[in-house]
Amino acid sequence: MTIPLERSLAVLWAGAFLIEVHGDRRVPLEHRRSAAHIARHFPTVGDVGQMSRLSLGGKDLGEMFEHPKACSGWLDNCPKGGLTDMTRLRVPTEDSDIRAQERAGHRELDENENLGPEDFAVLLEEAMAALRNAQALWDVRAERLFTLCLSLVDGLGDCIDVLDWGYWDTIHWLQQPHFSDGQTAAQLVLAGQGSTVLEHLRGLAKLQAS
Repeated sequence: MTIPLERSLAVLWAGAFLIEVHGDRRVPLEHRRSAAHIARHFPTVGDVGQMSRLSLGGKDLGEMFEHPKACSGWLDNCPKGGLTDMTRLRVPTEDSDIRAQERAGHRELDENENLGPEDFAVLLEEAMAALRNAQALWDVRAERLFTLCLSLVDGLGDCIDVLDWGYWDTIHWLQQPHFSDGQTAAQLVLAGQGSTVLEHLRGLAKLQAS
């Protein structure tokens, strides 16, 4: 049978666990996003304190929960602290992960100017690993962009074949500002103006053939 102290500890530790999951970039991005969403509506330390004192429908909730102050040492197992009303967990994105890795790399270099060659070799390997992760994310986005543009604009693939562009040539062209107001072909496609992109490519194909 669960006693009030154990129930309160479970809720308090679960809230702290959400904070840890959210901040650990080794955890898959989708799980960290879920942690951020759950934490927004999960009972906080203050909520547990209130539930230990409230009565609802004639039932004393204090019989179910112990006040956090009575849960001696519960924060010892929470390196990032407990979930409070002031906790704000932003929903992580691929971009925020890349920026965080870059900032961490800069801090390590600034803080370790006096390290020896072996230590810098370790830092270099970590930086290279972060770069590989960023490149992997970029590759996934490039494939999504390529596939999406082809699916939204009929005839786009045929024009690319006529121009004899490779995969990366096409990706590069789609993201360059070839149109008015500095817009890229991908932006026009996503805005429903694929016909403008198609017309431009057909013009390039005619110039190439002449």
